[in-house]
Amino acid sequence: MPWTVFDKKAATASKSPMVTIQKGGHFSLNKAAYHAVGEPEAVEILFDPEERLIGFRPASPESPRSFPVKGQGREAPTTFMVAGQAFAKYNQLDVSIARRYGVKVDEDGILVLDLQGPSIDVTGPRATMKSRLADRELAGNDKATKQA
Repeated sequence: MPWTVFDKKAATASKSPMVTIQKGGHFSLNKAAYHAVGEPEAVEILFDPEERLIGFRPASPESPRSFPVKGQGREAPTTFMVAGQAFAKYNQLDVSIARRYGVKVDEDGILVLDLQGPSIDVTGPRATMKSRLADRELAGNDKATKQA
């Protein structure tokens, strides 16, 4: 049997825009979400407490209310981080586990995460395989779990 070496760089990432709220409150945007919001250097983080929506709007890095978007990886980042601990604490969000959400861009160009929408627990290494399978569900149907 001819063996091939797995190249993790060749593994396909989700093409659907997704944002993960990391344990502790940081946000990670996949490449599709970063592209959908316009690949900004910085964003403002918005919140609608009644609808439980979080928004990311491109902003000037010089704005005192903006948060830098930092690519993860040396050459071609596939994940983009936004500091969110203070936001999560201020808005009393449960960030005890990491959760991934499908996101959409609204008519105003804001990347919108619905905290009441389908999400996937992506905490710890045991969740890695489950999260890859569930990413497909978030992108296309409603079989994913909902966060209370």
